[in-house]
Amino acid sequence: MWPSRNKVNLQETTELRITTIDYLLILVMEDLNLPRRIFKAVSVIQEFDGMIESITSTLITVYFNVPLTQPDSNQLRNDLVNRLSETFGSDISILHGTCECQVGNVGNEKRKAYTALLPHYKSKLSKLSSMEFGEIQEI
Repeated sequence: MWPSRNKVNLQETTELRITTIDYLLILVMEDLNLPRRIFKAVSVIQEFDGMIESITSTLITVYFNVPLTQPDSNQLRNDLVNRLSETFGSDISILHGTCECQVGNVGNEKRKAYTALLPHYKSKLSKLSSMEFGEIQEI
């Protein structure tokens, strides 16, 4: 049984720092091959030491330089973009770039996540969803 919301007294556990990261937002074509494409994409991302922040339906979010420092994060990101493009062609679209953002733990003592809070996330998602499959843009 779930505890009553009135009885839970949770403390904020936000611990953030500003850092420069590299990121990819990958949109995977939705059809019967979606699970296979996600499996393959995750395998490719892991080859390049990307941190998979989330897989939400057809969207895969990848960060470099999070949580560990990766001095070659920009090169890793570009190499990963090239490999994903070669592997998937017109079955994915990719929006990627470098930015300064807040990185660290967010949430409370019951539910905490280590993440990067990308600035202008909504506009990035809007841009990604307006792109054609097979398209890659760096912003």
